[in-house]
Amino acid sequence: MLDTDNTVELDGSTKSHQLLLKKCLFWLSLNRPWVCWSNTSGHVKTEEGRYIKFGLKGSSDIIGFTDQGQFISIEIKTEGSFVAS
Repeated sequence: MLDTDNTVELDGSTKSHQLLLKKCLFWLSLNRPWVCWSNTSGHVKTEEGRYIKFGLKGSSDIIGFTDQGQFISIEIKTEGSFVAS
């Protein structure tokens, strides 16, 4: 959970990014009126050795919609991270 002042101490690693993403999604789920989800992008290697790409490079980490149909886009950044170009 977020601290009482809504801050999170992180070390800038990938694990920290994932933790912050989960905490943001949790907070968003408690503070409606919107529906949001993780918009992961990257690639995986199959058992056959092929790579499958998913998501769009540079797209936000969280996307969703308000109850009135407005689009929501949230980019998660930790110390040392940068915007993909």
